[in-house]
Amino acid sequence: MNRVLNLFTWTILLITLSHCSTNIQYLGTERPFPTRGDIDLFFAEADIDRPFQVIGNMYYQDQPDQVVFDDVQDQMIRKARQVGAEAILFDQIGEQPEGDCDNLIFRARAIVFKE
Repeated sequence: MNRVLNLFTWTILLITLSHCSTNIQYLGTERPFPTRGDIDLFFAEADIDRPFQVIGNMYYQDQPDQVVFDDVQDQMIRKARQVGAEAILFDQIGEQPEGDCDNLIFRARAIVFKE
């Protein structure tokens, strides 16, 4: 009985950790130091009122019933901070057919502002 309980506990722990881990795919450069301040969020390029440079692209994809929007946004903010971005420009949030099912995808650009 104790062994079954131990196995059950490890299974729950692994499931929990897999849902908390980052699923954000990043392609780009990393600045030599992480961002310490807030990360600005933009959903249209026209809303950015100063010159900027894209340092990388972020991508997330999962089945719609597995996605919690706030979690994905938080993961992207953590990744942006880690690579030294100052803001995120979300390019696409929506469903994309893949095979027999639809996947929910998020595409965004990690940006820094020019001086």
